[in-house]
Amino acid sequence: EAADEARAALEILPTYPDALLLLAQAEWRAGRTREAVATLVEMLAHDPYHFDALILLGRVLLDEGRRDDARQAFRRVLRFDPRHAGASFYLGVVAGEERRFRDAIAHWRDAIEADPEGELAARARENVATAMEFARIFRTGEAALQPA
Repeated sequence: EAADEARAALEILPTYPDALLLLAQAEWRAGRTREAVATLVEMLAHDPYHFDALILLGRVLLDEGRRDDARQAFRRVLRFDPRHAGASFYLGVVAGEERRFRDAIAHWRDAIEADPEGELAARARENVATAMEFARIFRTGEAALQPA
């Protein structure tokens, strides 16, 4: 239903950012990641610094296993807004998936600092605790890290 509404809006205004973002979200939720990426790339061609689109693109790329591309999307946001909680949080996710726990914890702490009361901050606090435990288990030399 959301995708149909977005397509109807795009028939009127093909570059309408909210409709493109809504369509990409619907495609992603439906498991059509390639279509979601294509929609977001189209959107970013018109507005290359749309942070919500860049964050969603990074998340979709993560789902596709394309960590390097996802990392680039998140870093692009941080270049223009160094305190963006979402970009910091998801860079932490990328680092965590790569077992780079020190980097993951640093990114999650940045997300917490950027928006201490936000939903991502709560998740980041949990992730910090988990990453510290993984660092101990895998003995990555990061066991001395302190909780957030």
